[in-house]
Amino acid sequence: KKNNKLLKVYCNREVILSAGAISSPQILELSGIGNKDILSKYEIKVKHNLPAVGEHFQDHFMARLQWKLKLKKASYNHLGRGLNKYSEMAKYIFKKKGLFSMPAASIIAFLKTKEYIENPDIQIQFIPFSVVSLKKRVFHDFPGMAAACYQLRPNSMGSIHISSSDPYKQPNIKFNFL
Repeated sequence: KKNNKLLKVYCNREVILSAGAISSPQILELSGIGNKDILSKYEIKVKHNLPAVGEHFQDHFMARLQWKLKLKKASYNHLGRGLNKYSEMAKYIFKKKGLFSMPAASIIAFLKTKEYIENPDIQIQFIPFSVVSLKKRVFHDFPGMAAACYQLRPNSMGSIHISSSDPYKQPNIKFNFL
C-alpha cells in the first residue's frame, strides 16, 4: 500500500524475497506459493505448488537469565537511562564512542557439551546490562547484567505457515525445540 492505495507491481525478471525466516514463508504463502493443501484451506489461489515453503524451520533455543547487581558501575544500565542515554547518543554520533559503540555481549564463550564432538555446540554470552523488555530494549533502573545460552547447531526442525489469508495475522509457528 502507498498513500492508502493498493498497488500492483510487475517484474520481468527474478524477485529475491528477503523478509526473514518468519515473514518470508508467510509472504510466499499469501502470494499463492506454497503447499496447495495449506493455501486452499485459507482460499488462496495456488500459483505455484511448492510444499517445502515454511518447512524445515530451525531456530536457536535460548535461555536468558538476568541479575540485579550491587555495584552501579559494574553495569551499563545507568548509561542507558535518563539524561545519560542522550549523552551516550551524542558520544556515539560525534565520536563513535560510548555505550552505543559497544557490542551487546562483551564476553562470549563457545563450548562443547561432549568431548567427542569436533566443534563447539553451545554459546554463552555475558551482557553487562539488563532490560525490562527485550522488544523495547529499555534498561532496568537498577544495575544489572544478563547471560544467554544458545544451542549453535540445532537438530530439531519445525514449520511456519499462515494462519489466515489476513496478512496482519501472525503465522502458526511450530518450533519443535529439543
